[in-house]
Amino acid sequence: MLYYSIILFIFSIFPFFCLYKKKRISYRMYGLLLLGKMLFSFFLAWICYFDCIPFSHIKLYIYSFLMFDCLSLCYFFQKKKNLFTFFLHVFTILLFLELFLFNFRHFESLHNKERELSNFIIQGEENNNLSIPIDSQKEKTSVTLEIPHINEKIENLYIDAYLVSNPRKKLEVTLHVTDEANAYYYTLPLRELIPTVEESKYMRLHTSGKTEKIKISFSMNRAKKGDSLHVNTITINKIVPLRLWFVRPLCIALFITVLRFLWPTSRFWNIQLNFKDKKQKWVLYGVLGLEMIYLTGTVFLNPVWLDNKKQNAQVEYHKLAMALKKGHFYLDDVVPKQLKEMKNPYDITARRRVFTTPDTIYLWDYAYYDSKYYVYFGIVPALLVYVPASYLCGDFGFPNFIYIYITGIFLVFASYFLLKEICVRYFKQIPFLVFILLWLFSINASQLPYMMHRPTFYSIPLITALFFTILGLFLWFSSTRAGKLNKKRMVLGSLCMALVAGCRPQFLLGSFFCFPIFYYSYRRNQILTKRSWKETILFCIPYIVVAIFLMYYNYARFSSVFDFGANYNLTTNDMTKRGFVLERIPLGIYTYLFEPLNTTLQFPFMEPSVIKTSYLGRTITEKFLGGAIRVHLLLILSLFVFWFRKYFKEKMLYITACLGTIFAFFIIIMDTEMAGILPRYLADFIWLLLISTTLILLSIYSTIKEENLKYIWRAFLGFATIFTLVYSFFLSFVDITYSLCNTRPYLFYKIYHFFMFFM
Repeated sequence: MLYYSIILFIFSIFPFFCLYKKKRISYRMYGLLLLGKMLFSFFLAWICYFDCIPFSHIKLYIYSFLMFDCLSLCYFFQKKKNLFTFFLHVFTILLFLELFLFNFRHFESLHNKERELSNFIIQGEENNNLSIPIDSQKEKTSVTLEIPHINEKIENLYIDAYLVSNPRKKLEVTLHVTDEANAYYYTLPLRELIPTVEESKYMRLHTSGKTEKIKISFSMNRAKKGDSLHVNTITINKIVPLRLWFVRPLCIALFITVLRFLWPTSRFWNIQLNFKDKKQKWVLYGVLGLEMIYLTGTVFLNPVWLDNKKQNAQVEYHKLAMALKKGHFYLDDVVPKQLKEMKNPYDITARRRVFTTPDTIYLWDYAYYDSKYYVYFGIVPALLVYVPASYLCGDFGFPNFIYIYITGIFLVFASYFLLKEICVRYFKQIPFLVFILLWLFSINASQLPYMMHRPTFYSIPLITALFFTILGLFLWFSSTRAGKLNKKRMVLGSLCMALVAGCRPQFLLGSFFCFPIFYYSYRRNQILTKRSWKETILFCIPYIVVAIFLMYYNYARFSSVFDFGANYNLTTNDMTKRGFVLERIPLGIYTYLFEPLNTTLQFPFMEPSVIKTSYLGRTITEKFLGGAIRVHLLLILSLFVFWFRKYFKEKMLYITACLGTIFAFFIIIMDTEMAGILPRYLADFIWLLLISTTLILLSIYSTIKEENLKYIWRAFLGFATIFTLVYSFFLSFVDITYSLCNTRPYLFYKIYHFFMFFM
């Protein structure tokens, strides 16, 4: 209360005092504006109707003062035409919309006659005791109460209830009502009630005339027998409180201002890229800071992934680190006797028949070979991080999400340096906005937000391989500056690209980019000289060293230098018998690239879609959130790389772009055949499409001269980047495994009602 009172006092005098000190207004005008502000706030308080709650009044006065100040500033700065005044005008309009449009349910309910319901019927008996006992213990428990003899038009329903043992637990509420058009009960859609979120307790009903009776069913997950559901009150036609968000108009105003900033005819497109310009540096720092804030929030948002021991599969790298410390590659976990005796331990149906009791379990998603457990994921993260960390934090002390978060931040910087290197060397005349948008698009389309949103063990080899690949490409590109070979950068780049084999072998295709990079950028006419042979040997040394170690590692585990052990995985299917089936390929290409995004009118406005196929065979699939090209529109350019050949001034760039598209399709086919169709595998190939798309767009934009065509490309780039950013934001709230709506219901449903104000 004191906090808001201080803000109220500051808002009452400070804004106009600043104008007075700058001599924009006289002391008489200063007094008149203060008087006008007071009258304006009283007028709004009278319109909005408040009960006698001082806190609500103070909050409304602060809001009204802000609106009046913005109106006044719009008047005093009306002659200035810049982004600030544009934002100020938009923000002022949105403040009024926040009060009257986003709170229309309040004004709609001002004339309601409130009535608290009583005489409940519970299990066939009339009962005024509002504590309903729970008599059974199931995965999902339901209790129902009925309210007869209402005989009134229900505009809205207010339900205040909670589970006694857990007052914060989410309740699923299903309403069954009668009205003048339906003498018998009909069921309304399910709604979620969060006891700590006041907005979720109000439910707007649209019945046909008067309602005679209503039945309310409460469902809850994992309720204990002997617990009870307590209902504080059930009220019909309650006046909906006025809820003022300061953040909502600010966010919308910023979004509209960004759109104005990116409009194809904006003068900001004429600012040329210059990394030495201080203003551009500060803009880059600001964009980087915002991206860091978003990625940080994404990682730490869901508490489930902050615990390594939540699932046994989440500690694979920790177990591998323990094994390496003891000098062997197999894990120390005891293999059950039943698994050793099985004829085919990779048959999931057979395993289910053998392991039927809780005391007979095996390690899911581990490699099993020759009566030992192994980790089939790449060893490099364990060697570089988990083994050293085990000496500092203990064997299971280093969290997976910290590893993914730090690696993700490094990946953001690596993406920046690679794009900067390409632009400085080949596209010096592009606009500054093009660089920023391409950088943001590359970060958010690379599956980085998805991996950080779900910082599971499975993301560790993916994000590590992606980081080493992007860093390796940057080192290679930068090692050939001005026709001079920097051997240190070349060798470090080769080391990064070689280490990829110990993370995620699919990324090894990136090593083939060495041919266009070094052939066309350095000594193309001196390939077979003595000096070039020395440089070639230096280039190959990291690959040879890493290959020798990995071959020994594979042979010691699976008696084959080329077998990484993925086929021995104890998972949903026998991967040793998957084979290569051509009929799987169309489904993989369509799903990975063109699967439609399943949109809804419910926050977060999209939901996973189930993959449907008529393929009569075994393939592994998971729910998808749109194919790569459907959600990252710019990637469509990579499919037509051969059509854009005339725009490439450098043959090296054209060959690199072609290889990116070809390699991406190759990996899609391999992933589909060897592993299946899973959302996380998008990270295996999207970076290749991004390389192709980036080179195509930069080549086209730096070549075309017609302003009309430039406007089209600006609009396409701006829209596609914003679409990807919006998609990435809402991705954090989608109901996948361990959704926020279950793990942090208060936060999820607060944001839910931020968008779903019309509910």
